This record gives sequence, structure tokens and C-alpha cells, in this order.
Amino acid sequence: MSENTKGKYVELVSKYLSKKNYENLRVLRQSFLQKKIKK
Repeated sequence: MSENTKGKYVELVSKYLSKKNYENLRVLRQSFLQKKIKK
């Protein structure tokens, strides 16, 4: 793989991961809030 392609690939992966992490955080926060409400 050329350096240019590798850089683009890494960029894509990190964007994907940060998006996933953001969604995971949202889900975690929602479940946390729901647990707080139930108590």
C-alpha cells in the first residue's frame, strides 16, 4: 500500500471508530439515566 492510501485508510478507520464510540457513549448514558429514573 502506498503511503497516501494508508493515510486515507487510517483516517477512515479513526472516523468510523470515533463515530462508534460516540454512539456507544450515547447508549451508555441513556441506560444510565434510565437506571437512575427507575431507582
